[in-house]
Amino acid sequence: GMPKEFEDAASVDGCGGLRTFLQIFVPNAGPAFLTSFLFSIVWYWNDYYYSSMFFPTKQTVSLALAGLRNLLSTDATVGRDPYQLLISLQAGSFLVCIPLLLMYMFLQRYFVQSIERTGIVG
Repeated sequence: GMPKEFEDAASVDGCGGLRTFLQIFVPNAGPAFLTSFLFSIVWYWNDYYYSSMFFPTKQTVSLALAGLRNLLSTDATVGRDPYQLLISLQAGSFLVCIPLLLMYMFLQRYFVQSIERTGIVG
């Protein structure tokens, strides 16, 4: 919860209920919104079941990674070096993680800004 003093200070300054909500409480809730957004993106990015259920003919990222794993663990790997197999699987996993890492790199400044201005709104 937010301190009651924020609401009292806003009403003393002449803010109505909607303006207090939009200018005081929503900016302070930014880190919670951003965290929920990032967890939701990562959850659906890694979800294999729903993507295969809703897009049975489409090739999504999680389906492509599952296909790579199946390919590397079946007959296509007969006679190959086991270390080469591991390297291929790690490279595929890294390629899947790149968009999430880039998204975090660009959104990280909003985490830092929101932590710095917690409680200082106006």
